[in-house]
Amino acid sequence: MIDRTIRITPINDESIALSGYVYDYGENPIPPPNPFFYERIPRETFEAALRQNPNAALRFNYTGDEIANTADGSLLLLAEDTGLHIDAIVDKRHENDLHDRIFALSFDTHGEEWTYDERNHRLITQLVLRDIGVIQKVPDQQ
Repeated sequence: MIDRTIRITPINDESIALSGYVYDYGENPIPPPNPFFYERIPRETFEAALRQNPNAALRFNYTGDEIANTADGSLLLLAEDTGLHIDAIVDKRHENDLHDRIFALSFDTHGEEWTYDERNHRLITQLVLRDIGVIQKVPDQQ
């Protein structure tokens, strides 16, 4: 599993750069309150979604203030070898709110395949990216 911790780099007196991974292409456990299962979104699924030029936003807790977006270029999403990577430029006033946080993905599923066995699996084959959340890191998350 990849480390989803947000890396913060000062740019100037007004801006900071954020970078990190939001999703690992491997199997990701989806814990309760959902029925427990493992989810996988392959690189090809993200590449197809990114080709659609989604207008995704980076927000606090998914629903909070927008702090960057793909439309104005302040948020860049990249399907790299190990996972979906994010680079963003945000206002420096958000810096204190970003410590001990991780990136999390919000999307609409438009295609999936399920395998039911001792470890239920969901393979996402098509999706539409919505928002990237900056969420509080819980002790067992990376």
